[in-house]
Amino acid sequence: MADIATGVTTATLWDTACRSFGDRQFLVHLDASDQRTEFSYAEFAALVHRAAHAFRSVGIGLGDPVMLQLRNRPEMLTALFGLAEIGAIAVPLSLDASPSELLQAYEACSARWAVVEECRLDDHLRLRPDAGGLLVVAETPPTVIGFPPTVIPANAGISELPVTGSRIECGMTVRDDVVPANAGISELSVTGSRIESGMTEGGGVHCYATLCAAQSDLLVTDAPITSDTVAELLYTSGTTAAPKGVMITHANLVFSGHYGVWQTSLRPDDRLFTTMPACHSNFQLAALTPVLVAGATLVMAERYSAHRFWRQVREERATIVQLIAMMARTLLLQPPSADDGCHDLRDALYFMPLSDPEKAEFERRFRVRLLNSYGSTESIGWAVTDPPQGERRWPSVGRAGLGYEVGIFDCQGRELPPGQVGEFRIKGVPGRSLMLGYHDDPDSTVAALSPDGWLRTHDEGYADADGWFYFVDRSVNVIKRAGENVSTTEVECTLTSHPLIAEAAVVGVPDPVRDKAVKAFVRLQPGARLSASEVIEHCRGLLAPYKVPQFVEFVDDFPRTRSMKIEKRLLHATSRAATDSSTAG
Repeated sequence: MADIATGVTTATLWDTACRSFGDRQFLVHLDASDQRTEFSYAEFAALVHRAAHAFRSVGIGLGDPVMLQLRNRPEMLTALFGLAEIGAIAVPLSLDASPSELLQAYEACSARWAVVEECRLDDHLRLRPDAGGLLVVAETPPTVIGFPPTVIPANAGISELPVTGSRIECGMTVRDDVVPANAGISELSVTGSRIESGMTEGGGVHCYATLCAAQSDLLVTDAPITSDTVAELLYTSGTTAAPKGVMITHANLVFSGHYGVWQTSLRPDDRLFTTMPACHSNFQLAALTPVLVAGATLVMAERYSAHRFWRQVREERATIVQLIAMMARTLLLQPPSADDGCHDLRDALYFMPLSDPEKAEFERRFRVRLLNSYGSTESIGWAVTDPPQGERRWPSVGRAGLGYEVGIFDCQGRELPPGQVGEFRIKGVPGRSLMLGYHDDPDSTVAALSPDGWLRTHDEGYADADGWFYFVDRSVNVIKRAGENVSTTEVECTLTSHPLIAEAAVVGVPDPVRDKAVKAFVRLQPGARLSASEVIEHCRGLLAPYKVPQFVEFVDDFPRTRSMKIEKRLLHATSRAATDSSTAG
């Protein structure tokens, strides 16, 4: 039997794209200062092929995991597809990942190589294994004209190479943080403050751009890869547990592209604008691969900016954008403008949650419909989605998408009738429309994926009689209070509907009588003043009594995951006793 991804790899996608629409614009990159860089499909395919040959030239091959810690920039995409082209495995991480998170990732995937931003080089030098090496993406393009690079010989001794800030300096000590002697660098060359290639065989630090520039721009054709080959490990956010490495195959990437084309009715003349981090699944599987399959244009901003967002949408003539709740709320906080509804958008691809008033105001003010959806990294596509055309039933997250079956089940695995709340489960094909499994974690894989292809989500929801699905909350976020279920998402949306509350997180804390009490962590708008009693009173007017927070704690900010989600397990761990609450007056 065959499906839409059979026999197709990412290399196949690039070969087809280059032949079919090579001169068409593939990527527009907007850096943090709004500098604009364009690439056609043919130009970018050549960069991908150069990256593939560069990785091979330093000894990376089939099945080798390579960590990518890069900002939203073209090099992130060339590294991602270049590794896939030779059968290596990309392991993308957030640029903000802490050293302890980097070490956790190194140990989890056994990576010997990494492609990193220059500003994170010192962390990797300290943490990476003795063997392997680092490919460094400089803060600015390397300068190779002028005086030749100063080469530090292999016998110089690594202890003589101090790291200062984000640069490796030669011949000066600015700080005491010296790279450890076991870092494994055989030779390092430095041009000014920029890292250049010149490594001896056996590993070291290389300038990514210089290494790629010396390679062929022809497709690698002899890599033994198939559509079943693992292309990526995408680590989950870990809001409630340690992150797990989701195995993404070439077929998963191909399927996500075709699925995204259907979901958004993507056409070759579309321009999809995204500010999502390139290391995350919502960028890669809902923006990047659909654009590649459709022959459309991807407009990638280095970072999200609320005050620049709509100008960028207008100037780039975007027809589709990606949104999350934080973006919608910060956009609504911007001063109204006569240009707010002036754009070419037909849809905003949206990932819940948002309160009803916020959704209505967003669509009214900015004159664009939200295309709601639900899914996860494990489900590859947004498996439940508003149809691309026709009816939408907010607050429904949509209907089962093409290639999926979706049901609501109880804890015994029995499907529930319409209207009853239970667990979302998604049926697909592992390695195609669902993840292949969790890397090196068979127990978690068995717990998440049934033999007949049902994915357990641990998310609560219900369906109506017409097959529309409604998200309630993560099952771990449902507070059991005196026999009633309290959705933390519902309470959080109620809290953030207050004009002085910027962000909120709700958890359950022990209650000796009712099992759990509702506790709200609240971050106020800058300069705002609000008391705990005023917060509770606001909720009383909008929620059933058992859902109203009993305790309020004000915070300056929240602990966050790599994908900037609030890390509730740390709130649980650090939360003071239920009898203790703080007040901002």
